[in-house]
Amino acid sequence: MRDVPHPDAEPTPPAETAPASERPVPDPLPADPDAPERRKLESEPSTRCLNCGCSLPGAYCPECGQKDQALRTPIHRFVVDTLAEYLGLDGRVWPTLGTLMVKPGRLTQAYVLGRRQQYVRPLRIYLTASLAFFFILALIDPLGRLNPEFGSPGDLPSDTTMTAGAYLAHLDSLLQAEAEEDRQQVALVDSLEAQLASMETAFAADSAAGRFADLDSLDAATDALDDLRDDLEDERGDYEQMRSSTNDRRLAWRREQTSRYRPDSTILPSDLVLASELAVDGDDDRGTNIDGPEWLLGGEQMERIREARTREERNRAGIALGKAAIGHLPTVIFLLLPVFALLMKVLHIRRGWYYAEHLVFALHTHAFAFVVFAVLAVVLWASGNASWANTLTWVLSLAIPVYFVLAMKRVYNQGWIKTLFKVYLLAWMYFFVLLGGTVVAAGLAAAIG
Repeated sequence: MRDVPHPDAEPTPPAETAPASERPVPDPLPADPDAPERRKLESEPSTRCLNCGCSLPGAYCPECGQKDQALRTPIHRFVVDTLAEYLGLDGRVWPTLGTLMVKPGRLTQAYVLGRRQQYVRPLRIYLTASLAFFFILALIDPLGRLNPEFGSPGDLPSDTTMTAGAYLAHLDSLLQAEAEEDRQQVALVDSLEAQLASMETAFAADSAAGRFADLDSLDAATDALDDLRDDLEDERGDYEQMRSSTNDRRLAWRREQTSRYRPDSTILPSDLVLASELAVDGDDDRGTNIDGPEWLLGGEQMERIREARTREERNRAGIALGKAAIGHLPTVIFLLLPVFALLMKVLHIRRGWYYAEHLVFALHTHAFAFVVFAVLAVVLWASGNASWANTLTWVLSLAIPVYFVLAMKRVYNQGWIKTLFKVYLLAWMYFFVLLGGTVVAAGLAAAIG
């Protein structure tokens, strides 16, 4: 029989309205998963929150917000729930992504006005977009595709095995191509010198005879002479660079060494390529001299670059440094977000907005940029050098500044002239901030790998 309280007794408030100190606390779960109390909780629906003891009117506790769900879940459900909780991948992600991509500034507007429940939080959408971009970048590995050439341009792959006679014929063809290129460059320089001499003679004759009708015609003739002199200077510089290159001497050294083998001997050309780079004197083969602070030069990546003596070693060390720098970029860019928000605060100081509201705008616009970068990376990876990919690249690249202008116009609700002027100022200021951040990322990669 149910106990009836005495009429004079003070009524006890319900558990859901009682103060926290008087609310019944749920019994701690037994440590043993097979204990009868735990099995009963798993088999019967909960009527009270297992966290705070409040009565459950639905799937979520009205007091602490904990979701009423099974105590023990399979691994796939655990992984899905964890990712959904961390990245915000629930029913709100598609409305959030759609609004972010096609309605510039609308997410920031909704957040500032308090309409937040239907969208993913700004920090989560930023983290999701940035992590997706850098994950795709890691899968595509654009720097890894830049396999350093082992040897001179036009040389054979590093793992090719061939007879000495065949490699000798290959070297002869390369030497002939180099000689032909030299002859063509000499002919071009001679031709330009002849044209310049002829034009200078004609110009002097016309000036002496007063054939220039006005100053415009005189200026046009002078400009033509100056352009021809510049072209001649450039071609002479190219020729001097070709003469000072060690490539011809390396080819000649390899040919000399290969000619000592019997024509039917099997050789590995990559060994001769490496040996020629080490044997032929040249500034490119004496290591790389880099000045800087000790903390920067002491890193593993910088040590590899400094000790590199061949082009192949330098390329590999540079690619390794680039990969390490990309690995630090997510952290650096995330740390630059408050700087971006501070710049927005300075540009809109008279509006009286809180700094956090500018930070929300920064998170949303950067999230859009990362989504575009992710799509762009996939397009470039999948298309190769297709012409349509270049057009799409331009379109996607222009989408970011256009989006930012529209978003800033909608969120801050200022005139077009003032909006464009502030965007121009912000672009210059943030460019130097990003440049500094890139240098910091490279420095971290060089110092700590």
